[in-house]
Amino acid sequence: GEGTGVGLAFSHRIIKSHNGILEVSSAETTGTSFFVRLSGVSADYVDGSEPLSPPDATGHFSVLVVDDEADVARLTSDLLSEAGYVVTQTTDPREALSILGRQSFDVIISDFKMPGLDGETFYNELSVIAPECAKRIGFITGDAMSSKIQNFLVHTGCPFIEKPIIRSELLNMLHRMIDSARAVS
Repeated sequence: GEGTGVGLAFSHRIIKSHNGILEVSSAETTGTSFFVRLSGVSADYVDGSEPLSPPDATGHFSVLVVDDEADVARLTSDLLSEAGYVVTQTTDPREALSILGRQSFDVIISDFKMPGLDGETFYNELSVIAPECAKRIGFITGDAMSSKIQNFLVHTGCPFIEKPIIRSELLNMLHRMIDSARAVS
């Protein structure tokens, strides 16, 4: 079968996030081997990259999660709910636009590559129906190396994280977005 071509990049990112090393050895007669090297840690190890608790102790920050993959939407929503956010999720970007036409959220987290309505189109349509919400959107993408996506993110200034979703990166992006929104208001 055919893959998406990002499996090795995802693997490298996961291993790197655990301070590991991914090595490859390839020879025409023996094939290719991949080696993952991870350091052991003691039970009392504390990762300094973990984010702080939600920026407001009340935990009443609302987040809309938009991802066409139900499992990814659920994972993202679960991570945010566990951190104290009030989360609404949808797997349909058109439904998200409908919801955003009626209700405001403190932050919107959206997948970038969705069938029928990609992140750029979603952002542009959101800018028309709820311009204040377009200023509070962040993206999750598995293709941040695409020049088209990079140009869009640079042009709009929208924050983003790459897949696979790492809890600390997701929460840190949300904290930055909320802090930025507070500075404007």
